[in-house]
Amino acid sequence: MHPCLRLPEVLSIILEFVHVHEEDACRTLAAAARTCKPFKEPALDKLYREISMLDVLKVLPEDLLEVKRAGPNRFMTFRRAMVLSDWRILERYVSRVRSLVSSDSTTGNLAIDKVVMSSLSSFCGAHLFPNVQRVEAFDSFFQGNFLPLAFGPRVIEVEFGNLPTNGAHTFTLLSQACPSLETISIIGGVDLHTRRALPNVLSDAVSLGFQKLKTFKIGTRLIIRTPSELFPFLSSLPCLEELAFYITPLPPYHGAPPILQPTRLFAFPSLQRLTLDYGGSKEVTSFMCSLSDLKTMTSLRAVLYSGSIHVGDTVEMLQILTKILPADNMLSLKLTHCFDGPVVPGLLDLLTFRRIYKFKNLTKLSFNLICSPEMNNSFIQELSAAFPKLESLSFYTGPLPPLSNHITMTGLATLLSGCPNLYHISLIVDFTTANNAAFDASPPTACNSRINRTCFAHSPIDDPAFVARHLVRMFPRLSDISPHPVKSFTGDCMWQKVETIVRKAHSARVLC
Repeated sequence: MHPCLRLPEVLSIILEFVHVHEEDACRTLAAAARTCKPFKEPALDKLYREISMLDVLKVLPEDLLEVKRAGPNRFMTFRRAMVLSDWRILERYVSRVRSLVSSDSTTGNLAIDKVVMSSLSSFCGAHLFPNVQRVEAFDSFFQGNFLPLAFGPRVIEVEFGNLPTNGAHTFTLLSQACPSLETISIIGGVDLHTRRALPNVLSDAVSLGFQKLKTFKIGTRLIIRTPSELFPFLSSLPCLEELAFYITPLPPYHGAPPILQPTRLFAFPSLQRLTLDYGGSKEVTSFMCSLSDLKTMTSLRAVLYSGSIHVGDTVEMLQILTKILPADNMLSLKLTHCFDGPVVPGLLDLLTFRRIYKFKNLTKLSFNLICSPEMNNSFIQELSAAFPKLESLSFYTGPLPPLSNHITMTGLATLLSGCPNLYHISLIVDFTTANNAAFDASPPTACNSRINRTCFAHSPIDDPAFVARHLVRMFPRLSDISPHPVKSFTGDCMWQKVETIVRKAHSARVLC
């Protein structure tokens, strides 16, 4: 064997090309570990770096483990007492684990008996996995006796599915057992008792730890209508950089929108990224009205649902956002409407939209709202002058046509000239030959070599060859177009024809 292959560092680099999520990856790593002595340790380290608790237990002797049934469920237990020699076998592997993940779907309803957890804790002491850094707590057995075994001093990220029943105390445990913790994510559900106890428990947890926590995400219907209940402890986190919330919709109102006045402001001086999901414009406004000192904010993403779409709400939301968010630091602003029922498009006045021009350093702008301003070539020229550093631009291209859109290829060329750093465009453009006759007669020299994929959903078109010819010229690297199918009277999808021509031109350039 070549001497270089005896170096653990070289072997580790080679084994990185084996991706654990690919089919037969585990067999490949196991075979490498049995190849020779120099291969054994690096291959085993890779094999057990990311693994589920059930798979870890499979290294124990067969005469120790058994699977029993309790109704429709199955659980793994011990058929005899665990002895020191059994623990010595397991000990050789648990120290290799860096990421503890949930069991894959092939295990079905297989859980781990509490007897197993109790036996393991009697041998391992405080922590079963001394070097684990990430814990994915989705399995049903991630509760009770197992939590102290999984959470160790080197854990920096924890992701929960469903929190354990009456599991608010989990956060107190995390704050003390994981002093290096940086990220907490909750994407499943919680029981009513845990939901009610959470604000007080989190307050206690912050007083005990979480001094390095940077990211706190709740992607479930967990937050009650008054977000300030969680703000007291969140605002006291010294290193908090990212927040993500699933907002509960406010009760419907009749007549004019109510004036939202926060009872108290909470400062977040280190917050950089904020994501708000499920609510509408008025929910975002209510949330943001409780925040202050956002001088380090660089990114806001809000996903709004159609149940609370109202032009007046959108206007008020933009007024609050432009008042609270820092003008110079903002790099990304993404506002998106998701539709779960019939909605009526609304026209947003241009003066309101111009408020966001204060964020002159934006590199990513996504304004996918059903309430949008009147869009034409003059608007695009104004937009490109306001945001010359844009790298990604997305306007409403959803299932409903915009209320007023008159952007032609002239406006598209203006955008490419004014924002030379663009690598993504999602926009409705009028590509019909009649409205682009002057452009075709004397096309500008605008060209973008960074964009290889665009989205022109619902854009009007009547001549695929005409459109493809100009797109290939303006986007030399374009290879993919992702529009919503717009069919002609003959039933042919003309955008599909455009994409076919563009791809042939792209292939020809690659071969050259």
